Amino acid sequence: MVILEDPEICVSEDLRFYLGMIQGCIGRMASYSCAFKGGCGAFLLALLALLQQAELTVAEVHFSFLAILLSALLFAMIDAYYLSLERRYRVRYAEVVDNKRAIELFDMAPPAASHVERSRVVDALFSCSVGGFYLSLGFLNIGLSVLLLV
Repeated sequence: MVILEDPEICVSEDLRFYLGMIQGCIGRMASYSCAFKGGCGAFLLALLALLQQAELTVAEVHFSFLAILLSALLFAMIDAYYLSLERRYRVRYAEVVDNKRAIELFDMAPPAASHVERSRVVDALFSCSVGGFYLSLGFLNIGLSVLLLV
């Protein structure tokens, strides 16, 4: 059994482990966001491929176009939620590193969205990584839907 005489070593090791746990949460949120983008793209392209094979009336094409846009909006909202959580965990990480305030060690709750700049879901929805992707996917959807009508 090894007894450490310097308590700073234990605190430092605990702190390093805690930062690793926070970094793991940040990594998971980023991978969830990436998975939603890939899943949304695959889902929408599969829907468009199925619609292209079917002979649809103009009203059915408009309805399917609306359904595709709503499903893309749902994917975007979930993606924005994970981006806002990721931003809040990044703030938690910075707080622990900078020792700005007393933080209970191993507290994994992210800071409240009201205390973190640009961490609301609406802010994340209009960010470049979420809004830009889903907006370009929407324009692609509009273009492909117009091609279906021709």
